[in-house]
Amino acid sequence: ETPEDSAAQLVAEVGDALAAAEAQTVYTGKQAAREMVDYLEEAAKRRAAGGLVGWKTSADSLTEVMPLLPGQMLVIAMRSGGGKTSVACNGAQFTAAAGEPFGFHSVEMPVAELNLRLTSRVVDIHELDLLRGNGSDTDFALLNEYAAHIAGNPLFITKPAPTVEDVERKVRHLYAVHGVRYQAV
Repeated sequence: ETPEDSAAQLVAEVGDALAAAEAQTVYTGKQAAREMVDYLEEAAKRRAAGGLVGWKTSADSLTEVMPLLPGQMLVIAMRSGGGKTSVACNGAQFTAAAGEPFGFHSVEMPVAELNLRLTSRVVDIHELDLLRGNGSDTDFALLNEYAAHIAGNPLFITKPAPTVEDVERKVRHLYAVHGVRYQAV
């Protein structure tokens, strides 16, 4: 086997072990009630400590309409150019800025371009000019200032993944290693 094959097999085995450790597919009424109470108590503890209970978007009204909580999945579906990535970028930026780790995974967009999309949501830069190589000194000054400002925010961006399994592996990794409960794909 090649080193890549061995590494892929190891990653698959670790993923299977993590899945098996978390796998509980049937709950008794008593177990389900305990899960519910634990879930709600943890949310209350996070709120009391000043932490986020759900993801945060740029507008409180939007946060209320899309109350994404840990362990839930929210699907935003619309035509191309409708703003799905923008909503996810806003949620990622505001959630990470509040100190809650956020993972962002794209299946098609390179890390640098995705980060530019994330950045352009909160910094007044000319994204298309920058992509065309026509960025101004002001654009680069704002980008450098922003990079220094957000260096401590717990925002994780992964390289594009070719398969659903690869995305799942990255999601599990960020959760297991960095405690990332909020993730956008």
